[in-house]
Amino acid sequence: MSKITAFHITNDEQTVGLLRKAGMKGLYLAWKDPLYEGPVSKDNLELRTSSRADYFSQQGWGDKQSLLAHFQGRNSQLQQISRYKKVSLWFDRNMYNQLQLIELLDCLSQSPDIPLFMIDVSTIAHRENLLNLEKLSVADIKSLYHDETEITVNQLSIAIDAWRCFAAPDPRSLLQFRRQDMSTMPFLFDAIKRLQQQYPSILNGLSRTQRQILDVVDGYPEISVQNAFEKVQAMEESPFLSGAMFWMVLKELSRCEVPALEIWKQEDAKISSSKQNLEELFPICCLKITATGKKVLRYHLDWLQINGINRWIGGVHLQDGNIWRYDPKRRQLVNTFA
Repeated sequence: MSKITAFHITNDEQTVGLLRKAGMKGLYLAWKDPLYEGPVSKDNLELRTSSRADYFSQQGWGDKQSLLAHFQGRNSQLQQISRYKKVSLWFDRNMYNQLQLIELLDCLSQSPDIPLFMIDVSTIAHRENLLNLEKLSVADIKSLYHDETEITVNQLSIAIDAWRCFAAPDPRSLLQFRRQDMSTMPFLFDAIKRLQQQYPSILNGLSRTQRQILDVVDGYPEISVQNAFEKVQAMEESPFLSGAMFWMVLKELSRCEVPALEIWKQEDAKISSSKQNLEELFPICCLKITATGKKVLRYHLDWLQINGINRWIGGVHLQDGNIWRYDPKRRQLVNTFA
């Protein structure tokens, strides 16, 4: 059986649509996993995605079987890699993309006979659209594909090491990894740096994303979720949050023992169906910071001391007895144990 020309793997369905529009020959796969949130283990891909399906079902993203079916379908396509002449990886610079890239390279390293190619978005570094692969034009896509480069042994080694450190239960492995030369993977360093800022701060227990949300909402008597989302995205060097993940953080800040935010739907707002989706909710739901939120934002209260924590960042389970915090002055993680 003759091999298919190329296997294009990218971050999500939007980019797949753009690749189709650009006429890229071959088959397409959207990896589509926000790896910066939820448990990530060193287990094989099937076991890892099973635990992630369970986690996201608990977060209200859907029933576990549907989520598991999505992951299994995706994994099954990857396992048929021998059918292709080459693999082209389409990932840009933000944390969402870079974490998917290193997971894929770790998986693909087990199939050494298949040539792996990477799209180098730095060739259009002068363009603002570099921050968002989905916003590139068809001409940009064709140009990037023409200039794709084969992944080197050095790049593969860096990605494998990065993935295993990310999936480790102790974040110090990733801190040590950051000290090595990553010049051949130019966006990975900043992605890891941004990941560390998702740990609770030693100053008030908030992650950078939580702090940015409260900072935006604090500037208004009330603000729509849509406007807050756009303003928080604008505060990022390389925006990575999806609407679904933004909503998850809002729930963390509002549905807890001592909330930092209030969320409500405008009284006259209507939705088109009984099943509320985020595209409908974002414009009609409003946010307001609470007195507690103001105190936490101004370092008068510590978020973890009043609400605790039970979160995963890669392989690290943040919970009572294992609390790592980010020190913005030293740019390091410290274990406070509480």
